[in-house]
Amino acid sequence: MDNDSNVPCTREMMSDLHARGKAFLILLNVKASMQGGLDLFRSRLDALFAKEGEQSISGNIAAIRRDLANCIGIQSARAVPIITIHAKAGFKHREINEPVEAEQWRQLSRIDHFLEQLDDLITRQAPELRRQTLRKNPRLELESITSKLKELQRQLDLQAKVFGDTKASAEKQVWEIFAELHPVARERVDELFAPLELAAQRFSSQHFKKNAKQLECLWREEIERADLPAHVKDLVNWLKAELAERLQKLQEYIQERLKFQAQTLTLNIEIRLEFSFDIDFDEAIRRNVNLGFKILAGVLGFVGLFTGGTALLILPVVIAFLPDVFDWLIPGADKQKAQQALKQELLKTLNEPKAKLAEQLEQLLREQCDELASAITQGLGGSEAALLAFSSQIERCSRQIERQAQTLS
Repeated sequence: MDNDSNVPCTREMMSDLHARGKAFLILLNVKASMQGGLDLFRSRLDALFAKEGEQSISGNIAAIRRDLANCIGIQSARAVPIITIHAKAGFKHREINEPVEAEQWRQLSRIDHFLEQLDDLITRQAPELRRQTLRKNPRLELESITSKLKELQRQLDLQAKVFGDTKASAEKQVWEIFAELHPVARERVDELFAPLELAAQRFSSQHFKKNAKQLECLWREEIERADLPAHVKDLVNWLKAELAERLQKLQEYIQERLKFQAQTLTLNIEIRLEFSFDIDFDEAIRRNVNLGFKILAGVLGFVGLFTGGTALLILPVVIAFLPDVFDWLIPGADKQKAQQALKQELLKTLNEPKAKLAEQLEQLLREQCDELASAITQGLGGSEAALLAFSSQIERCSRQIERQAQTLS
């Protein structure tokens, strides 16, 4: 090339040669007039080589080196020889018949210097460059693949860690959700049965004189008026809504971290309240009441014996006072004892269904908690394990490729 070295075709050729792994050198053809003879030509060349700056030989060499660096890189550009020649002086020496003058023209053309560089390039540098190319290109490719695999492995490890951390956090939140709901559900059950438990006190005070069948019938009516099944249904609906709200927040948390669709929890709750009306009431009070009737019958018989027909007139008055007579006949301590005993019997009919309801709710919460925790563990834990397994495979593959690249060195 000449001093106009930055033309597009020159840059393309240098890039193409370098990409193909070809050894090449650059000849800078110096422009200097040969008119005036050998001595004048020599002085012109000396002046060009001695002068510094953009318009000198050094300036041309610097410009070529910059273009070369832009095409193939700074390090590669330093290895490419740039040789100055005067091509016309090389042809001139072949036209001169006088051997001494011909040799002087040859030396000024710098052709010998070029041939030495070319010989070195062909005999030493070119084969080594070919070997380097054969080793370097596959090695660089393998190293690039290894680098990408390591980056992928790093991303997989990070993602697996995110899955693992999210799994642990989600499992903790699940247990916290159900741990918070357990006491609240128990309080709701207590509130559900509280009115009937209070009613047991009033009921026992009013009806302690009645027999077991009457008590069972009246108490059944009292429980039916309380409408517990409807309240249980409300309790279940509240539990469903509360769980749905809390699990929706949990799902949003998981989705935010992983874009993960958590398993939807479906609550199929069927709770039936069964009350036992087998009231084993203390029969001592009944014996006292029977005794009162016997005494009353004796009094009425005595009155009828002495008054004859007038007994029929007295009978309604006596019957009107029967409740007071009963209360008078039954001692106060026995009365309180009977009321207390009846209250205990009534509460006993409530305790068993209340305990069963609480147990069913707690069992339901435990099952749902286990089910959701298991789903999270399987979903996130399985994803974490798969990512780690994939990461391990990539690591093994990366090591194998590294060993292959080292053998090429």
